[in-house]
Amino acid sequence: MNENLKKILETAASGKGDLWRETEVAAKILLRGGYEGHEEDLSYIEDVQDCLELEKVLSQGQWYFQEADTWKYEFCEEYALKNFVFTFAEAAEIWGLSESTLRKAQFDGRFRENETRKSGKIWLVTRRAMERIYGPTPDK
Repeated sequence: MNENLKKILETAASGKGDLWRETEVAAKILLRGGYEGHEEDLSYIEDVQDCLELEKVLSQGQWYFQEADTWKYEFCEEYALKNFVFTFAEAAEIWGLSESTLRKAQFDGRFRENETRKSGKIWLVTRRAMERIYGPTPDK
């Protein structure tokens, strides 16, 4: 991998640009390597000049990295975290409640086992739990 491509991939992988999430994940996987077909993938993109060109090239065609478990795992995890698990603050905002309402529901036992958990000082709650108690996700 040449230095220019490495810089482009590092920039794309950083998540700081205006790129699709798929491009960020692909850049991380391409930088990490270690999958069958990695060299072929790199050879196809070695002449890209910037992140936008990289994104355009990646959006066209089939890639070996898409067969890697890392690709599948990154998207499953990201999708699940964004769509099925919320902090109490996020859930309260979405459902138009206060965080204290959710804390009270937690301590009153309204949530079932595995619907909430505490990570450090942050409470997490599943979408299913919120919809069971507070109704469908409000349209914004």
